[in-house]
This record gives sequence, structure tokens and C-alpha cells, in this order.
Amino acid sequence: MSRVEPPVAPLKISPTLLLLDVIGSALLGLGLVELISPGAIVAQSLHVPYHAVMMIVAGILLTMPFLFNLFAQIKRRQQDGPRNVNPVQRQ
Repeated sequence: MSRVEPPVAPLKISPTLLLLDVIGSALLGLGLVELISPGAIVAQSLHVPYHAVMMIVAGILLTMPFLFNLFAQIKRRQQDGPRNVNPVQRQ
């Protein structure tokens, strides 16, 4: 007979960090589009040197807090072991 693992409580996702991640992902995508085809997103009159690269870097920086928080929760859960089980589902 196989051993059934107890269910684990879901990760806690901060709405603020999720919003930053969405904004960062959008900025990263728009920066890549702008890098591939200049003038597709930003008007020619607003161009500054390396604006597409700046959009990409800003997008990456905005996504990092969410990823660091997520990885920290996963690492903490692995260190805690089975104590992090949802008490409602434990029987």
C-alpha cells in the first residue's frame, strides 16, 4: 500500500508583490517589442538612447521581489517540513 502525503497549505502571495510582478512583466515585454521593432511602442519624439534596454532592465528589477519572496517561502517550507500542513485538512 502506498503512503499518502498530507496536503500542504498554499503559498501566501502578496497582492502588492503580484502587482509589481505584473507591471514588471508588461514592461519587460514592451521593452523587448521596442528593442525588436523601434518605434512600435514609444513614439519617435520620446526616444532616448537605450530606452528599450532601460525598459527591459526596469521590468526585470520589478519582477525580482515577487520571485525572491516566492523562493524564500519555498525554502522556509522545505526547512519546516510537515509542520506547515493546513490544520483544517489534517485528520
